[in-house]
Amino acid sequence: MRSPLAESLDVLLPDLVPELVAPHVAARLKGLANGLPIILRGGFECRLGADAHRVDLQQCVYPGEGDLLRERTSTSMPRGFLAEWPSRLASIPEIWLEFDLDRPTDLPLSPVVFLGLPQGVSPAMETHGVAERGVDLLLGREWRRDRLRRCFSACPHGVFVSHIGVMSSRRGMSNPGASGESDTRPNGYLRVNVKRLRADSLPGYLRRIGWRGDTEGPEASMRRLHSFVERITVCLDMGLDAAPDHAPGIHPRIGLECISGGQPPGDPHWAALLDDLVKWGLCEPKKRDLLLRWPGRVTPGNARAPWPRYLSAISHLHPGKPLSAFDRQLSHIKVTWQSTGRLEAKAYLWFEHQWS
Repeated sequence: MRSPLAESLDVLLPDLVPELVAPHVAARLKGLANGLPIILRGGFECRLGADAHRVDLQQCVYPGEGDLLRERTSTSMPRGFLAEWPSRLASIPEIWLEFDLDRPTDLPLSPVVFLGLPQGVSPAMETHGVAERGVDLLLGREWRRDRLRRCFSACPHGVFVSHIGVMSSRRGMSNPGASGESDTRPNGYLRVNVKRLRADSLPGYLRRIGWRGDTEGPEASMRRLHSFVERITVCLDMGLDAAPDHAPGIHPRIGLECISGGQPPGDPHWAALLDDLVKWGLCEPKKRDLLLRWPGRVTPGNARAPWPRYLSAISHLHPGKPLSAFDRQLSHIKVTWQSTGRLEAKAYLWFEHQWS
């Protein structure tokens, strides 16, 4: 018996195949979904380069859905975190589970976990305590707390940390990535997402957290992207353990997540940004076209595959027979700057099941 999430991907993926999601990748995504909780809310992380075919699956979990994670022991979520989420960690509005398709098949299904923090809080240090406690519970071991604290304390007025990713499940960092460049990040690190930074305040912020690399490259990339979108989230990676004497533990790569207020076709900023990424050599034209067609709503009437049996059964049992539908949006486009000068672009595609 296939899971409701796997059958939901039957409905969602046809509009992405084959340009954004190769057929063999779609099959792997559905196989992965068979072992995941019945949480029909999440997204796809798609690489936009010409020869980049990797796609990762994400699930967004809200408070009160912890029992669904406990039922699926294969997701390897720490029980201590799930136990404290409704109480001591109640200010965390959501967590994201990211499942990497490139993990060795003999390893357990251990997701990368992102903690969503209260949004718009300034000074940023007000949310540091809950973030540190969440990382403690997810890691279950000692780690370099001072690095995370600096990321919070260095935030200017109005700037805040929105998410913390605990990347302890990622290994094999010496393997080449999609760009062909070896990824030298440590075996286990934190991803820190910082919102509301502007390009002119980026160099100062980087220096305050201990960055010793080039600031002109990421600032120039951020300025270029800011000409197309309203907001950019800055994503930083830092090691969990002691770093060599010459480095403060911050990896010399910066992610720039580009966000616009509306959705295509009504919001023209997305098309302008993607057009520029095509000119920049970071996005295939066919992938651009599919991304702009992704936003919308899929229903049993326009779906290109049979509707999930689980959802159909609920519709028939409910007296009002509510409409079952999947809403789809472009979440953000991410451009990653690396100290070698290499750039990589990814798209994050949101989906959520709704009853209406």
